[in-house]
Amino acid sequence: MCGRYTLHQQQWVDTLLAGEIGILPAELRRPRFNIAPGQMVLTIQRAGTRAVAEAMHWGIEAPWRGGPTQLINARAEKLGESRFWRPLLEQGRCAIPADGFYEWRTVEGAGKQPYWFGRDDGEPFAFAGLCRAGDGQSQSCVIVTVEANELVAAAHDRMPAMLDRAGIDAWIGDDSAEALAALSPYPSAEMTARPVSSAVNRAGGDGPELIEAVDPIGPDQRPF
Repeated sequence: MCGRYTLHQQQWVDTLLAGEIGILPAELRRPRFNIAPGQMVLTIQRAGTRAVAEAMHWGIEAPWRGGPTQLINARAEKLGESRFWRPLLEQGRCAIPADGFYEWRTVEGAGKQPYWFGRDDGEPFAFAGLCRAGDGQSQSCVIVTVEANELVAAAHDRMPAMLDRAGIDAWIGDDSAEALAALSPYPSAEMTARPVSSAVNRAGGDGPELIEAVDPIGPDQRPF
Protein backbone atom coordinates (compact mmCIF):
# COMPACT_ATOMS: atom_id res chain seq x y z
CA MET A 1 0.00 0.00 0.00
CA CYS A 2 0.98 3.65 0.05
CA GLY A 3 -0.02 5.62 3.12
CA ARG A 4 2.45 8.55 3.20
CA TYR A 5 4.50 10.35 0.57
CA THR A 6 6.54 13.46 -0.15
CA LEU A 7 6.50 16.26 -2.72
CA HIS A 8 9.07 18.95 -2.07
CA GLN A 9 10.32 19.62 -5.63
CA GLN A 10 7.55 21.88 -6.83
CA GLN A 11 9.47 23.39 -9.76
CA TRP A 12 9.13 20.12 -11.68
CA VAL A 13 5.36 20.18 -11.24
CA ASP A 14 5.15 23.83 -12.23
CA THR A 15 7.07 23.07 -15.44
CA LEU A 16 4.86 20.07 -16.18
CA LEU A 17 1.76 22.22 -15.82
CA ALA A 18 3.16 25.25 -17.67
CA GLY A 19 2.91 27.44 -14.58
CA GLU A 20 -0.64 26.48 -13.66
CA ILE A 21 0.33 25.35 -10.16
CA GLY A 22 0.33 29.02 -9.20
CA ILE A 23 -3.49 29.04 -9.17
CA LEU A 24 -3.68 26.38 -6.45
CA PRO A 25 -3.89 27.03 -2.69
CA ALA A 26 -0.57 27.82 -0.99
CA GLU A 27 -0.84 24.57 0.99
CA LEU A 28 -0.37 22.60 -2.23
CA ARG A 29 2.46 24.78 -3.52
CA ARG A 30 4.82 24.51 -0.54
CA PRO A 31 7.33 21.67 -0.04
CA ARG A 32 5.64 18.76 1.78
CA PHE A 33 7.48 15.91 3.48
CA ASN A 34 4.66 13.90 5.08
CA ILE A 35 1.50 13.88 2.96
CA ALA A 36 -1.12 11.70 4.66
CA PRO A 37 -4.59 10.31 3.87
CA GLY A 38 -7.39 12.78 4.50
CA GLN A 39 -5.31 15.75 3.36
CA MET A 40 -5.73 17.77 0.19
CA VAL A 41 -3.25 16.71 -2.48
CA LEU A 42 -2.12 17.94 -5.87
CA THR A 43 -3.29 15.93 -8.89
CA ILE A 44 -2.98 16.24 -12.65
CA GLN A 45 -5.77 15.46 -15.12
CA ARG A 46 -6.17 15.77 -18.87
CA ALA A 47 -8.43 18.51 -20.21
CA GLY A 48 -8.40 18.28 -24.00
CA THR A 49 -4.74 18.59 -24.98
CA ARG A 50 -3.68 20.21 -21.70
CA ALA A 51 -2.58 18.83 -18.34
CA VAL A 52 -4.44 20.70 -15.60
CA ALA A 53 -3.92 20.86 -11.85
CA GLU A 54 -6.64 19.88 -9.40
CA ALA A 55 -6.74 19.87 -5.61
CA MET A 56 -8.31 16.66 -4.28
CA HIS A 57 -9.02 14.95 -0.99
CA TRP A 58 -6.91 11.80 -0.55
CA GLY A 59 -9.44 9.08 0.21
CA ILE A 60 -12.59 7.86 -1.54
CA GLU A 61 -15.71 6.72 0.28
CA ALA A 62 -16.79 3.27 -0.88
CA PRO A 63 -20.27 2.02 0.07
CA TRP A 64 -19.27 -1.50 1.05
CA ARG A 65 -21.67 -3.75 2.89
CA GLY A 66 -21.63 -2.84 6.58
CA GLY A 67 -21.09 0.89 6.03
CA PRO A 68 -18.95 3.31 4.07
CA THR A 69 -15.21 2.64 3.95
CA GLN A 70 -12.51 5.23 3.29
CA LEU A 71 -10.17 3.86 0.62
CA ILE A 72 -6.73 5.35 -0.03
CA ASN A 73 -5.36 2.75 -2.47
CA ALA A 74 -6.66 0.65 -5.38
CA ARG A 75 -4.98 -2.55 -6.59
CA ALA A 76 -3.98 -2.30 -10.26
CA GLU A 77 -5.01 -5.87 -11.04
CA LYS A 78 -8.57 -5.21 -9.81
CA LEU A 79 -9.28 -2.06 -11.82
CA GLY A 80 -10.62 -3.68 -14.98
CA GLU A 81 -12.84 -6.25 -13.24
CA SER A 82 -14.31 -4.28 -10.34
CA ARG A 83 -17.75 -2.69 -10.68
CA PHE A 84 -16.55 0.04 -8.34
CA TRP A 85 -13.18 0.82 -9.97
CA ARG A 86 -13.99 0.20 -13.64
CA PRO A 87 -15.93 3.47 -14.18
CA LEU A 88 -13.08 5.41 -12.57
CA LEU A 89 -10.56 3.62 -14.77
CA GLU A 90 -12.54 4.76 -17.79
CA GLN A 91 -13.30 8.32 -16.74
CA GLY A 92 -11.41 9.18 -13.55
CA ARG A 93 -7.69 8.68 -14.12
CA CYS A 94 -5.33 11.23 -12.62
CA ALA A 95 -1.62 11.49 -11.85
CA ILE A 96 -0.44 12.42 -8.36
CA PRO A 97 2.98 14.17 -8.33
CA ALA A 98 5.50 12.91 -5.76
CA ASP A 99 9.22 12.59 -5.17
CA GLY A 100 9.20 9.81 -2.60
CA PHE A 101 7.07 7.62 -0.36
CA TYR A 102 7.31 5.85 2.99
CA GLU A 103 6.91 2.24 4.01
CA TRP A 104 7.45 0.58 7.37
CA ARG A 105 9.57 -2.54 7.81
CA THR A 106 8.82 -4.79 10.79
CA VAL A 107 12.01 -5.55 12.71
CA GLU A 108 11.60 -8.57 14.98
CA GLY A 109 11.83 -7.58 18.61
CA ALA A 110 12.39 -3.91 17.81
CA GLY A 111 9.20 -2.54 16.23
CA LYS A 112 8.71 -0.89 12.85
CA GLN A 113 11.37 1.07 11.00
CA PRO A 114 10.15 3.66 8.47
CA TYR A 115 11.96 3.91 5.15
CA TRP A 116 11.81 6.60 2.51
CA PHE A 117 11.86 5.38 -1.10
CA GLY A 118 12.57 7.47 -4.20
CA ARG A 119 14.27 7.47 -7.57
CA ASP A 120 18.02 7.03 -7.39
CA ASP A 121 18.54 10.09 -9.61
CA GLY A 122 16.49 12.22 -7.21
CA GLU A 123 13.98 13.16 -9.89
CA PRO A 124 10.25 13.50 -9.14
CA PHE A 125 7.61 11.25 -10.66
CA ALA A 126 3.88 10.69 -10.26
CA PHE A 127 1.65 7.98 -8.87
CA ALA A 128 -1.15 6.58 -10.97
CA GLY A 129 -4.38 7.71 -9.34
CA LEU A 130 -8.15 7.42 -9.68
CA CYS A 131 -10.62 10.12 -8.73
CA ARG A 132 -14.33 10.72 -8.39
CA ALA A 133 -16.67 13.54 -7.46
CA GLY A 134 -18.12 13.38 -3.96
CA ASP A 135 -20.90 15.27 -2.22
CA GLY A 136 -21.01 18.83 -3.50
CA GLN A 137 -18.87 17.77 -6.47
CA SER A 138 -15.64 17.89 -4.44
CA GLN A 139 -13.03 15.58 -5.90
CA SER A 140 -11.44 12.67 -4.04
CA CYS A 141 -8.66 10.35 -5.15
CA VAL A 142 -6.78 7.14 -4.39
CA ILE A 143 -3.30 5.91 -5.31
CA VAL A 144 -3.05 2.81 -7.51
CA THR A 145 -0.71 0.11 -6.21
CA VAL A 146 1.15 -2.74 -7.88
CA GLU A 147 3.16 -5.71 -6.67
CA ALA A 148 6.31 -4.50 -4.92
CA ASN A 149 9.66 -4.67 -6.68
CA GLU A 150 12.59 -6.39 -4.99
CA LEU A 151 13.69 -3.27 -3.11
CA VAL A 152 10.29 -2.30 -1.68
CA ALA A 153 9.34 -5.94 -0.98
CA ALA A 154 11.75 -5.98 1.95
CA ALA A 155 9.30 -3.63 3.68
CA HIS A 156 5.91 -4.33 2.05
CA ASP A 157 4.41 -6.56 -0.65
CA ARG A 158 2.77 -3.61 -2.46
CA MET A 159 4.07 -0.31 -3.79
CA PRO A 160 2.53 2.69 -5.55
CA ALA A 161 2.44 2.60 -9.33
CA MET A 162 5.19 5.10 -10.18
CA LEU A 163 5.05 6.94 -13.52
CA ASP A 164 7.78 8.78 -15.42
CA ARG A 165 6.86 11.55 -17.86
CA ALA A 166 5.90 9.10 -20.63
CA GLY A 167 3.93 7.03 -18.13
CA ILE A 168 2.01 10.10 -16.98
CA ASP A 169 1.00 10.87 -20.57
CA ALA A 170 -0.17 7.28 -21.09
CA TRP A 171 -2.06 7.09 -17.79
CA ILE A 172 -4.07 10.30 -18.19
CA GLY A 173 -4.50 9.89 -21.95
CA ASP A 174 -7.60 8.75 -23.80
CA ASP A 175 -6.95 4.99 -24.03
CA SER A 176 -7.66 2.94 -20.89
CA ALA A 177 -5.82 -0.09 -22.32
CA GLU A 178 -2.67 2.00 -22.81
CA ALA A 179 -3.17 3.39 -19.32
CA LEU A 180 -3.25 -0.09 -17.78
CA ALA A 181 -0.13 -1.04 -19.74
CA ALA A 182 1.72 1.80 -17.98
CA LEU A 183 1.22 0.15 -14.59
CA SER A 184 4.14 -2.00 -13.43
CA PRO A 185 6.59 -2.13 -10.52
CA TYR A 186 9.23 0.57 -10.95
CA PRO A 187 12.68 -1.01 -11.48
CA SER A 188 14.56 -1.62 -8.22
CA ALA A 189 17.85 -0.66 -9.89
CA GLU A 190 16.49 2.85 -10.49
CA MET A 191 15.34 3.42 -6.90
CA THR A 192 16.92 4.18 -3.56
CA ALA A 193 15.81 3.59 0.04
CA ARG A 194 16.98 4.87 3.38
CA PRO A 195 15.86 4.44 7.00
CA VAL A 196 14.35 7.61 8.44
CA SER A 197 13.15 8.89 11.79
CA SER A 198 9.99 7.54 13.42
CA ALA A 199 8.89 11.20 13.60
CA VAL A 200 7.19 10.53 10.27
CA ASN A 201 4.70 8.32 12.14
CA ARG A 202 2.90 11.47 13.31
CA ALA A 203 0.66 12.61 10.46
CA GLY A 204 0.90 16.25 11.52
CA GLY A 205 4.70 16.27 11.39
CA ASP A 206 6.49 17.84 8.44
CA GLY A 207 9.89 19.17 7.43
CA PRO A 208 13.02 18.10 5.51
CA GLU A 209 14.43 16.30 8.55
CA LEU A 210 11.85 13.55 7.99
CA ILE A 211 13.67 12.26 4.90
CA GLU A 212 17.18 12.41 6.40
CA ALA A 213 18.87 9.03 6.87
CA VAL A 214 19.14 7.59 10.40
CA ASP A 215 20.59 4.38 11.86
CA PRO A 216 17.93 1.67 11.53
CA ILE A 217 16.54 0.03 14.65
CA GLY A 218 17.34 -3.57 15.54
CA PRO A 219 20.57 -5.56 15.64
CA ASP A 220 20.98 -5.70 11.86
CA GLN A 221 22.21 -2.28 10.76
CA ARG A 222 21.98 -2.99 7.03
CA PRO A 223 19.08 -1.15 5.34
CA PHE A 224 17.73 -4.41 3.85
